[in-house]
Amino acid sequence: MKFTWRVVIPVLLLLLIIAIGIGFWRAPDWIRSVLITELEQVGVEVQQLDEPCLSWRGITFGQARLRWQQAATQVDVEIENLVTNIDWSAQRVEALSIGHLRLHYQSSGSGMTSDWPALQLPALPIDQINIDMLTAELQLAEQTLSLQGALQLTPKPQHWQLLWQQAAYTLNVELKQQQAWQLNAELSTDKHQASLALSLEQNSLANATLQWQVQAPLAMLSLLPLPEHSPSIGGELKANGTLLLGAQSGDWQQLLADLTVSSFTAEQQPIAVNGKIKAALSLIPESATLTLQQETALHVAALPQWQLSATDITLPTPLQIHLALNESAVSSLQLQGAVQASVQYQDVTTTWQLNAGHEGLNIDLQNPSLPVQFSANAERWSFAEANFKQLAANGQLRLQKQDEQWQIKTASPATLNWQQIGYQDFLVQSGEAALNASSLLDKDFSLRKLNAELSDSDWRIKQGDTEYTLQQGKIHYQQEANGLQLELHANQAAMQTPEQTISVQDAQVQAKGKDLAALKKQIQISANQLEHPLLQEWPKPNLQMVASEKRAGVWLAEGQLLLAQKQLAEFSGQHQLAEAKGQGQVRWQWPVAELQQMLTRKPKALSPLSLVAGSSQGELALQWQKVDEQWQLHSSGQTHVDDTALVWQESSASGLFVDADIKDMLALHGHVKARMSAFALAAGINATELSAEIDHSPERLILNNISWQLLDAKWYVPDQQFSKQDTIQAPVALLGLNLEKLLKLFDVHGLSGQGTLDGAIPITLGDDGVVVRDAELHARIPGVLRYAPGEPDPNANIGLQVLRDFHYQTLRVRFDYQESGEYIVKLTLNGSNPSFYNGYPINLTMNIQGKLPGLFKAAVFSGDFNKHILESIGAGTGKLPTQQ
Repeated sequence: MKFTWRVVIPVLLLLLIIAIGIGFWRAPDWIRSVLITELEQVGVEVQQLDEPCLSWRGITFGQARLRWQQAATQVDVEIENLVTNIDWSAQRVEALSIGHLRLHYQSSGSGMTSDWPALQLPALPIDQINIDMLTAELQLAEQTLSLQGALQLTPKPQHWQLLWQQAAYTLNVELKQQQAWQLNAELSTDKHQASLALSLEQNSLANATLQWQVQAPLAMLSLLPLPEHSPSIGGELKANGTLLLGAQSGDWQQLLADLTVSSFTAEQQPIAVNGKIKAALSLIPESATLTLQQETALHVAALPQWQLSATDITLPTPLQIHLALNESAVSSLQLQGAVQASVQYQDVTTTWQLNAGHEGLNIDLQNPSLPVQFSANAERWSFAEANFKQLAANGQLRLQKQDEQWQIKTASPATLNWQQIGYQDFLVQSGEAALNASSLLDKDFSLRKLNAELSDSDWRIKQGDTEYTLQQGKIHYQQEANGLQLELHANQAAMQTPEQTISVQDAQVQAKGKDLAALKKQIQISANQLEHPLLQEWPKPNLQMVASEKRAGVWLAEGQLLLAQKQLAEFSGQHQLAEAKGQGQVRWQWPVAELQQMLTRKPKALSPLSLVAGSSQGELALQWQKVDEQWQLHSSGQTHVDDTALVWQESSASGLFVDADIKDMLALHGHVKARMSAFALAAGINATELSAEIDHSPERLILNNISWQLLDAKWYVPDQQFSKQDTIQAPVALLGLNLEKLLKLFDVHGLSGQGTLDGAIPITLGDDGVVVRDAELHARIPGVLRYAPGEPDPNANIGLQVLRDFHYQTLRVRFDYQESGEYIVKLTLNGSNPSFYNGYPINLTMNIQGKLPGLFKAAVFSGDFNKHILESIGAGTGKLPTQQ
């Protein structure tokens, strides 16, 4: 038996050691799985969790990344080097240390409200939590708060202590839960210390009353992100009050406060304030109301740079400030109550009182001797002929005295915004602009000089269904003893109606006068690059004009349009605002060659056109009126073109005279009479004595006296009249066409003839071009047609032999032509060749069809006119006798 136990005991010990080793080897994975399961059950997403390391002193994690998300709130936590010291016998964590903890909290504020969380300090089995570096970023709606420092937390039962340390300050927080909740916090730096105390008599925040007390030196405001160059502030603030909470989280019903300010001083701008503020703040969804009680009183000590001895501010009645909130922004402001100030200036005491109520703002001056500068949000305000809605100005004014004069100016551009500005029937839509202003006052406070400029603004102005826009607008106003000056500039300005849009670049408006009424006497306007739908492919003219108010509501204007620094046209007119109607005139006169220099840009279809010589002049009378919310424009006048010459590529025209009587330009209603001495085409076609009369109206088109001379023939169009629904069909008649000159146009070697042709060419104007149907030309008398491209060849085609000297008795040509360029020509010849079969009579028919310019390509470009003629003869019905 002894031998047996000596063998068994070592084996059991070995097995135990192996089991413990396996347990330590498997424990980290098991602990990691348990932690992930527990975290996921409470809604925490484990994005990364390194496998822990076990030791006899505790557990160590290398890195972990966690995320918790609910509704519009998301919390991301990243942990590095988490070490726990565990007392395994007491089953407690003696210390939890974290090397670096990064916390990112994000909430859009759009989630639904919920009940207040229960107040209970949990009993944590941890003696102390140490975080060497905590980096927190809290993003609430559009605000972001960043914190960084070291944190130490001691969670004793019903008594938690927190120590936060950063380079600039130290924060100690003590939280106790006994019969009542108590929180005491101290924020300290190397020079100052502030304290906060909170007390709550119940274990829930729902419908609770929270008592609070604050005491802090005002110098600690330097810890806040104040604007640059803010003054150094000294003094002390004491405040206490109550906070009434609602039933749901984020629901603050009312905040009551008593604030005492003692020795409030600003070192850079000497000022001292003592006093007390008693206020109540009520917060409910989408609104906030701040009520200052009558006990509120402030005393401002002497301000030597302003020569003020003292100022006392009191409230005769409670002052209530009501804010309507829209998505955390103030949408409207209402004031009700009164503020009274007693100001001592040298030996004079002046009392000012500002009353605010439903009727607006009223200022009562019992002993006025000083100007008042103040800013406020006005829901509705009227000035002269303008009225404002939701007008607000925010900025900083600087007041200084120099050489017995006072100067007041904006320290930096102020912000002016509005919801709507009305002037007569114009509405300026909501916008924002930067305001720079300065004024100079004499020692008696009379205004000597005022400068104000609104800039960096886009203005949208509506008048009925017409909208005016100004981009990057700037308005400058200057007032001096000798008068006023107003200037407006916009990089781009446009007028848009339902029918069209007119825009200009670099628009400027200037006005001067002794007073506001005199500004309307002469207003100078200039603009560049006038754009209009009718000018899309033409050069953009510049505009210069002067406008003035003749009498109330009646405006006069005169000016000119310029191209290439030269006058294109001049205009004048007047407009009546009340009746929404007006009238004007446009006049022009220029040499045609000068106009050619102005037209630096033309439509692509007119790019080959060049104006060489001549002149043009004319005038238009304009009338406009708004009827049933629609603008109606009527224009009439005359224009003349005298002895003008022009060139179109290799073609030219000269001796052009045009007289146009315009009855309505937009409706293309009027009468045009034109004549031209000569017209030459590149192919050698020379037409002369061209003339035409056209009468056009929306209902009909009348063609009269249209004729010209070409190839010794008189071409003419019989007088025609068409209604609006008719298709334009005009038979072109010709008499005495010279066959020899016609054939020379083809410039085909060996092709000639003699004869005279008459005929008619019916032309129809289609949507895509000209259509010719059943056109016919016939010989007036017998003639000759010859085609002899070379020496006679007995073996040549019989048809070509006949055409070498064909004496026709009759010649008839019939042809059709389509918009696509396809044509069909039927040529019938009756006659003989004296040297062929002893002049035996021959009837020859040729059918020629193709697509322009097929015939010309065959004759001019390919040089194979023989093949084209042979194919045409083969397609005809004529027969030649067999050669013997």
